[in-house]
Amino acid sequence: MMWTDSEETKQKLISSPVGKVIGEHSVIGVFDVRSEMELQGGNMNQVSTPSSATSAPTHEANLARLLMLLKYGGLWFDVDTLFIRPFDPLFSAYPTPFVYGWEYKRFPNNAIIYSPKPQHPIILDLFNYFQERGNGFSFKFDGLTYDSPVSLKVLPCAWFDPMWIQGSPFYTGDRFSSFFSASNEQVSLANFAPGAFAVHWHNEYDTAPDATSPYEQLLGDMFARRDEQQQPPPPQEQPP
Repeated sequence: MMWTDSEETKQKLISSPVGKVIGEHSVIGVFDVRSEMELQGGNMNQVSTPSSATSAPTHEANLARLLMLLKYGGLWFDVDTLFIRPFDPLFSAYPTPFVYGWEYKRFPNNAIIYSPKPQHPIILDLFNYFQERGNGFSFKFDGLTYDSPVSLKVLPCAWFDPMWIQGSPFYTGDRFSSFFSASNEQVSLANFAPGAFAVHWHNEYDTAPDATSPYEQLLGDMFARRDEQQQPPPPQEQPP
């Protein structure tokens, strides 16, 4: 599901070249953050005038993901995320809300949040925690550290952000553009970041991928596997 903030934005997206591609693979809908906030008894003033350095739109996006999970449950992921392996083992092993951690920081990352059902008590606790502190809904600026009174499962950074792990062959520091840069390495789903389920590429929206980049090689492998699965079975030989 691809969410927009208004019917006007939705129609603009649907009529755009990017929206046409998205529409082939996903439903595009409207999510009214203000109305959903009111249903949860929240205060939009905490979002529209955040006291941190983060912009109001970013705070609103941080809020929107929690409201969506409270209403629908499921998996929130930022659009700068590439899925490289099925999440089914995670859903089976962790039937509780989860996020993932930064490698070296004391607060989790909200690029991926899972809730197994609507109105899950842990997601509601998380929402109320932010609401009571009154500084928007940012994990970082609201001080959601690992000793905070919210029993949220935090999974390893390497499973979702393998390029962030220092010492790994995929480490890029803060230069996530290298994921889209030319590479002499042969990359495939079989050898890229073993054990990882996704790659969070951190806002590199303006970086054009090179044809030999890890990103393009992974996409090529995905499409090849998809096409192979969609091939019709060979005809059965008729007995003489």
